[in-house]
Amino acid sequence: MKNFLLITGVGTLFLTIIIGIVYFQTSSNQEDHKVQELNTLTKNALVSNFDYSSRVEEGASYFNQPKFEEDLKASLKTSFKSSSKITFSYLKDVNENTKGVRVVVEEGKSKYQTTYLTNVHEGG
Repeated sequence: MKNFLLITGVGTLFLTIIIGIVYFQTSSNQEDHKVQELNTLTKNALVSNFDYSSRVEEGASYFNQPKFEEDLKASLKTSFKSSSKITFSYLKDVNENTKGVRVVVEEGKSKYQTTYLTNVHEGG
């Protein structure tokens, strides 16, 4: 009888540990998926709103900023809750050209963010 209680206690402990590991891994995978989704949607919206005809100076990229924000907000509705708060911030250089875009999505207590450069090649 003593061995039965010991085996049951150890089995319960191992089962609890396994359930904890599975729960942690599942929630971690969900968080990773949200970040990957935000990265992909931001990159797609940024690239689709580039204005390639105005690329007259090297190291400067131009894009339709209001259309970019509108497109990204529309595409984020499929992956994030509609009550999510979306914040955009832009890194400008001395000539007021946009060098980077940062998007922060706050969904409840969770916060997801990504940053993209608008021009990855600058002449040297």
